[in-house]
Amino acid sequence: MTSTLMADDQSNLASRNIPLLFSSVYIDDSNGNRKYCVRDNPTELYTLALFQILKIDGISSVCNVVDITLDMSLTCWYEASCFEPFRLVLFSQFVRGPINILLLDPTQPIRFWPQSQSLRRVYNNMMIEIFNSSVSYEAFYETCHPLYCTFTYTEHAHIIVIITTLIGLFGGLNVILRLLSRFLVKLFFTCIATNSNATRSIAQSQNSRWTKYKEQLVMFNRFSDGSQEIHVIKRQRIFTRLYLLLILISFMVIIVYTAMEKNVVIKIVESPSQAQYNELLGQYSSTIQCPCTAVSMDLSQLVSVNAIYHQVCSSAFVETEWIYFLFNDINRNNYKRADIRVRGGAYFRFLSKLCALMNTTTQTLAQEFFADSFTSAKAISEDEFQSRMNVLQYQFQTSIELQLTHGLKIVRDITQANIFVSSYMLNCNRYYRILSTLQAVTSPVI
Repeated sequence: MTSTLMADDQSNLASRNIPLLFSSVYIDDSNGNRKYCVRDNPTELYTLALFQILKIDGISSVCNVVDITLDMSLTCWYEASCFEPFRLVLFSQFVRGPINILLLDPTQPIRFWPQSQSLRRVYNNMMIEIFNSSVSYEAFYETCHPLYCTFTYTEHAHIIVIITTLIGLFGGLNVILRLLSRFLVKLFFTCIATNSNATRSIAQSQNSRWTKYKEQLVMFNRFSDGSQEIHVIKRQRIFTRLYLLLILISFMVIIVYTAMEKNVVIKIVESPSQAQYNELLGQYSSTIQCPCTAVSMDLSQLVSVNAIYHQVCSSAFVETEWIYFLFNDINRNNYKRADIRVRGGAYFRFLSKLCALMNTTTQTLAQEFFADSFTSAKAISEDEFQSRMNVLQYQFQTSIELQLTHGLKIVRDITQANIFVSSYMLNCNRYYRILSTLQAVTSPVI
């Protein structure tokens, strides 16, 4: 089983030729479960006579620095009513000279409310209060720069087209229908031939205009050949009426078909502006195609990211001056392990490392993110562009969270797997046993 001590302790023991004898730093509870951490009390402040002076809210006396840091809240570092008595007591105990510390500002944007929430939740959210990002669709369209757009639409035939079609077909229909009408009438008369000696007469026309027009219509003979025979003239008039009927039916069919037919029209717009593209997209969204001249474009040209981190990472509480103020060249063996002068320096030093890890990880992954490319073979709508960028930004934030969680997990796994003895006496007692030889013995905190 591997354990460790601080370098100064090791050198001190070595100079006295004291072998190190470490016992397992765990105990078994009443249920037989092994416990490596059995203390969870508030951090306190004691006199040299070990009398308690002050309890400090938000920092517990758990067994390792990682747990201390992540399980603590920042309540006392926001409230003067908590922090000021603590600072005055430190002065009265002659720990260190006066130091000006600005408390955290509760009026600043606070995503993790209330302030009593553990720092673990803040760390799991990348210590980011506000994550601002903006994407530029204008930059995307300018980089895409389509040279042309094509789109299709359907339309019904115009009246002029219908008339032109009828005129064009009239010549052919005229010949066909004249032949057809002659054939049909001849066939009809062949089938129902009557007595050739029957007498026929043609009624005299009346003097009224209507009678005259009616007579002209009845007498109209499109197939007249000059014959004076009544049965021939009658047959020719039947030819004419059938011919006109067929012409009318043909025209109606052509008009209806041409009017109902939809024609597919292909249009090309060269070098469309963004405004033109948006207008065409609104009208022909299902068929418009605008190939990009630049298929791949850098994300750094399209998106900008600005994160506002938790203010503790820019406060005096992660600065060296404050850490040394709590814990520098004191003899920590003179204080109880729950005293902030024993654990406070480690707590804030680890907190500063978490902030540095967060900042370094974010910057590294941001460089990788901006070095990546956004690919689009054609111009897309602003809504689709925004949706795709939202996915990329979500993946970016998720990668930061995973990286930070992975880094912290490595620290925890190494610490717990090796059962390291805390040099701050957080998880073990250490004492010297005088037998035949001198030995440094550890036992778990109970």
